[in-house]
Amino acid sequence: MNYKRTLIVMAMALLSFPVFCAGNVFAQGRMIINPHIETGARRDTNFHKSEENTKTVDTYYIKPGVELGYTTDKTTITLDYWLNWLNYDDQDDISAGELAADDYDYTEHQADFQAQFQPTERLALGLNDLFWKTRDPANADTNSNAVD
Repeated sequence: MNYKRTLIVMAMALLSFPVFCAGNVFAQGRMIINPHIETGARRDTNFHKSEENTKTVDTYYIKPGVELGYTTDKTTITLDYWLNWLNYDDQDDISAGELAADDYDYTEHQADFQAQFQPTERLALGLNDLFWKTRDPANADTNSNAVD
């Protein structure tokens, strides 16, 4: 819940910045909107890194995103968001009791907020915040009861 609140606050700060900085800023500044997408595939011939039971798995990912921002000569505010979707596909037969590779599929969200203001030639003030939510099974302990 705190992650959503943080993301909403960052988005509102980004969108309300031009309202609070009215004046000559609009004559000098420019909006940044850069959509981006990354796709890929790879084949692992030993997915579980086992010496005896090798398993071939194809991995496909799609990673769309967008960078939003506003910049002037002395001020830059950006929010860069990525959605990363990973899909695993078994190429070998699955033994009884063995997990299928697609049980490891997950979706990841990443948002990077950056703000910088340079009031003088030798002083720059900035704020950076990274929001990263993932359900990557490789980083999670299945026996853990932790909620944080």
